[in-house]
Amino acid sequence: MTVINYNSWAYQGDFGLDKGMWPEVAAMIEKVKNLSGVETMASFWPNVEDGSVDYAKMQGKGYLSVISSGPGITDSSICDFQTEEVLQHC
Repeated sequence: MTVINYNSWAYQGDFGLDKGMWPEVAAMIEKVKNLSGVETMASFWPNVEDGSVDYAKMQGKGYLSVISSGPGITDSSICDFQTEEVLQHC
């Protein structure tokens, strides 16, 4: 099993693959399966970054929960959940 994880999205919450990294998803998955028999799945995380194509729509409908940084302005950053080492890159 090959797992495509959340780092493959352009932004957390896009729920679609970054076209720069995955130009022909169906063809790539089919080739891997034909060559090795390996199946592919995607790992979706519930985080939605402010820069995501889905953020405004989800925020407007009240789908996003409030976290420690505030209620709905910058409430989606994955950096809110990281260690100091990771935060230096946020």
